[in-house]
Amino acid sequence: IRTGGSQAVLERTFADGRVEIMEPSVRVTGSGTLSANPVELDVLSVLGAPPGGQLSAADGTLTGTWGGLDSPVLLAVARPT
Repeated sequence: IRTGGSQAVLERTFADGRVEIMEPSVRVTGSGTLSANPVELDVLSVLGAPPGGQLSAADGTLTGTWGGLDSPVLLAVARPT
């Protein structure tokens, strides 16, 4: 969330030593809007619905997309404490 990055490469290692790069079925991206100060992390139980109903400019977000979605869905919110 803090850096605005996305998920890591997904690798699958087989018993014979082969490593295969897997195509992710979900893509996540952080907003990159937070400082290094402590935060309170809310992982949403209802996707797309921010806790408390509103997001402030200081909040960082984690969004995700997967097949069948037209736009990213809010997954988590990091708020400065």
